Amino acid sequence: MPLDARGDASEAFETLEKSESGALLRVDTNLYARESLFRACYQFTDRCYLFLRPDGEHTVFVEIRARTASPPLSEVIGEFTNELLNQQVRTDVSRETRAIREMIVAQAFKESNLSE
Repeated sequence: MPLDARGDASEAFETLEKSESGALLRVDTNLYARESLFRACYQFTDRCYLFLRPDGEHTVFVEIRARTASPPLSEVIGEFTNELLNQQVRTDVSRETRAIREMIVAQAFKESNLSE
């Protein structure tokens, strides 16, 4: 189980079960946005089968099943956790820069005189 900054066990991401052919993970959607979770899962559809189901209001179970030629499951889980973090940072940056992107696009359309 991951540790937080105080050294206490964190439940933001937890491996509940693991075997050679699959694993069951629990992801806290208070920390990881659902869109980040779905994007991370999408990045792994070529390496494993993923099944999602809600577990209460703020957690999602992610079941990972190995494909026939997939890398070792522990490697897939490690890469998945990194990708989940990567997607969350992308989501955060997108939200933080939304206003400036909208201003840039609006200015570009204004200067292009598309109505002429």
